[in-house]
Amino acid sequence: MTTVPATAFPWLDLQPPALDQNGPQAVAFSHFAAERSDRSAIELLRETVRRFADRTASDDGERQLSYGDMWAGVCRLACMMDGAAGGHGPVGVLLPNDARYQIAVLACVAAGRPCVMLDRNFPADRNAEIIRDAGVGAVIASAADARDGLSLPADLNVLTIDDAVRTDMPVPALPDVAHRPDAPAFIIYTSGSTGRPKGVVLSQRA
Repeated sequence: MTTVPATAFPWLDLQPPALDQNGPQAVAFSHFAAERSDRSAIELLRETVRRFADRTASDDGERQLSYGDMWAGVCRLACMMDGAAGGHGPVGVLLPNDARYQIAVLACVAAGRPCVMLDRNFPADRNAEIIRDAGVGAVIASAADARDGLSLPADLNVLTIDDAVRTDMPVPALPDVAHRPDAPAFIIYTSGSTGRPKGVVLSQRA
């Protein structure tokens, strides 16, 4: 048997990049404190919003949202979700990849309802299968998509992200939901290339 020297595989000698590579030079990288992993995602978000309300949270080139704007949208959408059909079951997110996407995801967590990522580019049958398998009772979409037709199961509640980011609406308190680090936050589906898509549950801690 011929032994191949390790030097024949130079990629084995590569060192992993620094965690703050390409980050701001004036700000030192700080590790995520272990004690923070025992706090819920919404509690950590609320703390960030309190500290950086006026800073930019997301910018897609056309729309810019501050942390304060984002939090207001999360509160509105979480309350809309709380009154939607489907009890406390999962909620699908079927949105363009724009600055408002994170509001939908975080609102699901804030309402205590697992978020199921759906893809607007997938065939309608695939999204419908995921919706049925996950037990999704409501879907968050843009007003334009809802108006043009989403090819979704007829019994679904459709909530529009546009209503959540309206600045003429008051900012309600979040629904009274117990947020735990190990509570489910996301249900992400495999590609289905080797069979039916399978849902994987991720916790708030993750």
